[in-house]
Amino acid sequence: MRGRWEVKQLGEVLRLEYGKPLDKSDRNPNGKYPAYGANGEKDRTDKSLCDTPSIVVGRKGSAGEITLTEDRFWPLDVTYYAEFNRQKYDLRFIYYLLITLNLPDLAKGVKPGINRNEVYALSTSVPPSPNNAASSPSSTKPLKA
Repeated sequence: MRGRWEVKQLGEVLRLEYGKPLDKSDRNPNGKYPAYGANGEKDRTDKSLCDTPSIVVGRKGSAGEITLTEDRFWPLDVTYYAEFNRQKYDLRFIYYLLITLNLPDLAKGVKPGINRNEVYALSTSVPPSPNNAASSPSSTKPLKA
């Protein structure tokens, strides 16, 4: 790889958006799309909040747990999902980057939770070239950290 890796705060690389509640009437065990909780698939639905694969990060409970999604999905309200520049960063690169940051170590409280501003403040290194060192997603199954 050419060039030097750049040190950035994670908040310069991605945003963590809040998941949303999914009404019981919208839950369907035979639904088209997974609904992800803090530690993986919790339910299924025929609705999707996110139309492209991404990374789900546990926000409450299993705070900091990371799941790589395969397709459209619904992130539940106990999660964040990652938004980032897909022209600049590869999905799997971001996934593995988040794993190396040990986000569960940031969890606090009786019902462990992580604050996205603390996640944004973490320093990390990223390669300067587009699409980074990782390959494009080739698996059809979500990965869980």
